[in-house]
Parts: sequence; structure tokens; C-alpha cells
Amino acid sequence: MSTQLFGLQLHAYGFILGLAMVVGVLLAEWLIKSEQQEEALFWRLLLVTLVGGFVGARIYHVWTDWPLYQYNLEQVLFIWNGGLSILGALLGGAIALCFTLAFETQKKVQPSGDKLEKKLFIFSDIAALCVPISQAIGRVGNYVNQELYGPPTDLPWGIYIEPEHRIAGYEQHGYFHPLFAYEAVGMLIFAGCLWWLRQQRVWKIGQGYFTLSYLAFYGLFRGGLEFLRLEKANWWESSLGLNQVILFAIGGVAVASLFLALLKQKLSSTPTPKVLGLLAMFCLGVVSVSGCQLSKPEDPYATPNPLSNAHKLLQVADHSTHSALVRRSATTEPLILNLEVVNTPQSIQQGLSDRSEIGSDGMLFVFPEAGTRVFWMLRMHFDLDMIWLKQGKVVGITTDIPHPQDSNERNLPRYSSPTEVDWVLEVPAGSAKKWQLQVGDALELP
Repeated sequence: MSTQLFGLQLHAYGFILGLAMVVGVLLAEWLIKSEQQEEALFWRLLLVTLVGGFVGARIYHVWTDWPLYQYNLEQVLFIWNGGLSILGALLGGAIALCFTLAFETQKKVQPSGDKLEKKLFIFSDIAALCVPISQAIGRVGNYVNQELYGPPTDLPWGIYIEPEHRIAGYEQHGYFHPLFAYEAVGMLIFAGCLWWLRQQRVWKIGQGYFTLSYLAFYGLFRGGLEFLRLEKANWWESSLGLNQVILFAIGGVAVASLFLALLKQKLSSTPTPKVLGLLAMFCLGVVSVSGCQLSKPEDPYATPNPLSNAHKLLQVADHSTHSALVRRSATTEPLILNLEVVNTPQSIQQGLSDRSEIGSDGMLFVFPEAGTRVFWMLRMHFDLDMIWLKQGKVVGITTDIPHPQDSNERNLPRYSSPTEVDWVLEVPAGSAKKWQLQVGDALELP
């Protein structure tokens, strides 16, 4: 959603983000006054923190999406094409705050380390009280952009996603989990708890408890929600997202630090441990509900076929060619294909990029375990069909994927597997139809 004003293109998403920042800053200013802190220092710190957060948000995004930029480094500077990370913003803003506050206090009469630490916790606690509210408002922008949604659902609160905004492989679905809304509601509830703790004087600004509780909650809560994320950069070859691993690490360290801080202050006689316990249980519940299953339902595509064991193909030479037998439900005649197998992270990342032709019937990507896989056509020169497989069975087919016409890699569409897969077969466009492939067909290799 956008509109023209005085020749400028204004986007609703940008307006919502701006509103979120203004609300957060006004709340922080009110807290600064109520805590009788220096307003001039607050505004200086705010400016530097915003710049640091912006730079950190961009650097973190480029790091996690490096394949989009490694061959066109100039694209790193094209921020108007999108690409800012909330994790990077928090990290960059925190670093800028620490260095600036250290410089500001050093100008005084040689303050002690305790004074610097106290000042740092005052401003970080204020940020912890305000940032969750800004985050909740900002997530409304994801609804406007029809992004950050979860897997398909038939729940009453599922949101409708327009076909042009659906992730490849999910075009046949209309309603999805509103992942952005889950985060927004969770952050508002958490913010309400923090403001209640301040109002009741259970915790005081400057102790650092608000800061640690924010890091603990956001790390575990957002990390749990990442289990529902359709598009994410995976950590190594695991099913966990890179952001997810970092979030869980931050959350775990923050929980331990908060517990030790409370233990050190001997607050066992106050309501604080009770509040912390309830918060920990809530975070654990979110993680459990979002990403854990006590028992997995039977996979209709899984069959005990030893010939279709992906782990065997992990031992063959990378880029070696193998004959494959395809058993099809549309015909009794088996199909024989010569496939190039790639099974190392480097070869999987390179894929068919920079080639003028496949050179065989197709390229088979072999992963060490099943997981949601996301592909994009980086420097591709021909159209493709993409066949998604799990344990040798076809679980999805994405046809007629065009090679990119736009040189801006940030705009490349993503093509996601419809379910967890351990093999992905890329073949020339039109092959799936010519070969009469269907979901449920079996691919076997000797």
C-alpha cells in the first residue's frame, strides 16, 4: 500500500514503522522525566542509538542473506530495496548506547565503574519498557505488506494472503498463521507485565532486571515462533533457523543472568521470583506449543524403501552422475534419468547458477536430514521445474520457475518446499509435465 505526496512515493509500511518509533520515543521521554534523568543526555543517546541500530540492522541482514550480495557487493548499500533485521537493530543500538554512554560519563569527574553501569541500566531498562510496544505496533506493517506469516491453517484467525504474496510451493493455500500478530500480541502482554512490575515497585529502573527480562522473553518467545517461519536461513544443515539459534542463545544467557542477579540480591522474600517463574513457564509454554510435538503424525509419504535413503547419497562423490529409476502412478512404464548429485553445502549453495544448461536430466540436491528448504534462482540462465522429495517420494512439484530478469538479487522470489524434504530435484522447465510426474511418485537410486 502506497500513495503519492508532493512527488514522493509514501508507503503504509514506512508510516507504521515511523509511528512505532514515535510512540516508543515519547514513552521513553516520559520515563526519563519521571525518573528525573537528564533529558539532554537522553536525546543525544537516542540519536546515536538510532543510527547504530539502523547500521546494525543492515549489517545483520546482509550477513544472514549473504548469497544475495556476495556477487554484487554494491547492493549492500541499496537499503531502499529493503533488508533490515530487528536483531541487528537491537545489537547495533546496544553497542552504540554503551560506547556513547561511556564517553558521556567519562567527560564528568572521573565516574566510577559502578556509576557507568548504573547509568547504562537506567537507559537500557527504559528501552526494555518501551521497545516491546514499538515492536508490536511495527508488526502491523507486516500485515500491510502481507509478509511474516506462518504455515497454512484453517483456524478462525488465519489471515488471507493474496496469491502474489504467497511463498512458492504454497500457492494452493489461501489462509495462513498470522505469525506477525502472534509476536505483536505476545510483546504487548509482556510489556503490560513489565509496566505492572514498575508500577508496583517490584522492580526499579536501573537495576537491570527489565533489560534482562526483555532479552530472556524475546529470545525464547521469538525463537519459539521461528518454528512457524516458512522462510528462514537455516543454521548449517539443521532444521533450526540461524536467527532461532541466536535467539535461543540470547534468551538462555539472559534467563541465567537474571536468576543469578536475583539470587545475588537475596530477593527470595519478594514477589520477584514468583513473577520470574511465571514468565519462564510462559516462555517455555510458547516454545513447546510453537515447535515441539510429543508424537509426530504418520507421514503418508514415508515408506521403508532402503533404495531411497538420502544418507547413502551423502557418501557418493559430489557432482557425480547416477542413474535413477522413477516409478510413476500415471503409467506402468518406469522412467530412467541420469542425475547429477550435489551433497556438500558449497555445491548446494552454488546449484545451477552460472550454467547455460543442466548437462544431465537434472540436478539432485541431497541434504543430511529432512527440513523445510528454500531456493532462489541466483544467476540462473534458464527456466526450471523443481521436484520436492522426502525419502524418495515426491511430495510437491513447482513448475515453470522463470530465470530472473531483474538484476537486483534482493527482488528474487523464494521457492519453499511444501513440507519437510531431504531431496530436491531441479530439471528443465516442462519436464515434470512431459514425464507425467505426480505427487506420490517414487525416485530410486542404486
